[in-house]
Amino acid sequence: MFYFLGTGFVEPLHTAVTVVLFPMFLLATWRRPMPPRWRIRPEGPERLRRRALVGQLLMIAVGLGLFAGGAVVSVVGLTGVFVPTDLTFLGTDADRLHAVNPRLLPFVAHDRAGFGGTLMAAGVAPLLRLLRAILRRTLSQAGELFIEAAVLAADGHGMALAGRSRTGKTSLLLASLHRYGGHLVANDDASLLPIAPGQVWARGYPRSVTIRGDTLPYLGAAAPALLRAEATSPPGHRGPTVTLDAGVAARALNARLASHVPLRALVLPVFAAPGEDVVLRRLSARQATAALQPLLGPCDPYETWLEPLIPERPPPPGYAARLAAAVPVWRLRHALPALPYTVDRLVELLAVQEQTPCPD
Repeated sequence: MFYFLGTGFVEPLHTAVTVVLFPMFLLATWRRPMPPRWRIRPEGPERLRRRALVGQLLMIAVGLGLFAGGAVVSVVGLTGVFVPTDLTFLGTDADRLHAVNPRLLPFVAHDRAGFGGTLMAAGVAPLLRLLRAILRRTLSQAGELFIEAAVLAADGHGMALAGRSRTGKTSLLLASLHRYGGHLVANDDASLLPIAPGQVWARGYPRSVTIRGDTLPYLGAAAPALLRAEATSPPGHRGPTVTLDAGVAARALNARLASHVPLRALVLPVFAAPGEDVVLRRLSARQATAALQPLLGPCDPYETWLEPLIPERPPPPGYAARLAAAVPVWRLRHALPALPYTVDRLVELLAVQEQTPCPD
């Protein structure tokens, strides 16, 4: 859009089309689409998964090629405008063309630089996935261990809600922040940093916060705040779920973002069976070790093709046991109708200053 600053030429037709079509693009993406009708299927055979990984690698290779080609075309368009073969074919040089018409070179430069910028923009999306994978693997080699967890902080102390999808992590996180404030560190993706013996810090990598429509009624007063935030957010995914940037969701709940926090408790939530009461139970060291081991997964399970270039560092032997010894681990059985009571129990747990050891 702004390459004309380097070329000195503004093409009126393209400018007018952009001015007319861009508001239409905003209106088209702002409206709510129809509810999705697809079904989630179980993972397929390992052979198909590996083919999908090869497809991801090829897409990233395409992104690299587009970005590199666009950068070269942009540099040529903003500097020399022509390559030697162009002038050889025309049988002239840039000075003669400039002498014929001073506006000719800016006109050609505009098209070339604009084409290069378009190629670079098309190549950015696949490259972002690559950069994210490289960052995570680099941090893994430096000693960080990734865990699927939501992390909240209050008064300088953190609590991690660790578990697989559909265990209520996001609901507990949002309800706790709305009821008591504090900081959102991570909503689904965190890493653990052993700073010193007996002390573990959690670092957050906030992603978009997604709340299913059937969960909203149980969030109480937090639901209208999140819906208002979605209505005033830039266009994005809209449908039967509420999807917000992590920072927007935190501000809607009168909370803030934090990058890292020392962990005071690690809670493993699961949904209770119908009719069961809410139970928050401290796990023994042996139980905690067994429960944590499956959650300390790979830093990025969808980027295994990077393994030959940046090997992933596995958890050190006995890390789950040392983590269970450093941070109290609790098992939480909860139900969405009892969400306010559950949140009160979690906040009480986070406010405890001293944790007594639990016998094995």
